[in-house]
Amino acid sequence: MILQVWHGIPEGTLVGLAILSTLSGNLLLVGSLANLVVAERASLAGVRLSFCDHAKAGVPIALVSLLLAALWLWAVGLMRL
Repeated sequence: MILQVWHGIPEGTLVGLAILSTLSGNLLLVGSLANLVVAERASLAGVRLSFCDHAKAGVPIALVSLLLAALWLWAVGLMRL
């Protein structure tokens, strides 16, 4: 959709958007369909995975992975911070 509005987007911006939006899905339980599938499967196995339980691990992991990805993008010159 963004390509319809913003013509001539630099390649680095597209790569950064793809990487960072993918990693940000781990931030919250509802951020990714895979997270919801895992929570549902866990509940069927008798394990309760609440929003807060997921956030305890998901938020720090997502923030660290986003930071590392941004640093990598900056290091290879695809993104200007």
